[in-house]
Amino acid sequence: MSTGAESGARPVDWQRRSLVAVLVVVLLVIAYFVARSLLPRWWASLAANLSNGAFGWGLFWGLFIGFVFTILPLFVARVTFRRGLEWRRRGWRALGTLVLAGPNLMTLGVVTGSSDGAHAGHARLGRDAPGFTGSTLAGVLVAAVASVAIWSFLAKHSRQRKELSKLRVEDKLRNIDQ
Repeated sequence: MSTGAESGARPVDWQRRSLVAVLVVVLLVIAYFVARSLLPRWWASLAANLSNGAFGWGLFWGLFIGFVFTILPLFVARVTFRRGLEWRRRGWRALGTLVLAGPNLMTLGVVTGSSDGAHAGHARLGRDAPGFTGSTLAGVLVAAVASVAIWSFLAKHSRQRKELSKLRVEDKLRNIDQ
């Protein structure tokens, strides 16, 4: 039996791989702390600019963002975890689901976060985007209820279609026999 070195394949350079793995982990940790500080402030600034300091606009944008960025990820997640998909496709779709849910996750991070960036973002949302956080939660809840209602309707409709198709086949068989 031949080994990798005998067959012409290069041996694995474990030192190099270990160094790259350590560098990737260090960069990820640095990115986490930078994002933890900057992302909540950026998101609060964006929401404040959308709301323009007006309560009505804060309500509108909060409901809109809460609804859209909940219902879309829920439907993508439902399609993602159906049977018959390859794991690679499921992984990409799951990542897409997280990206679609990003605005709601950022709002949640600003409201519940304990970092200085989250506290600064929460203060900015309260001052310059009144009603945004509460209406975002309302939009999330409405989208969750709407998606359950839509899935229930579609499941019922699918069962009825299958039953109707079965009855049509039985009726054709009965007509052939007569």
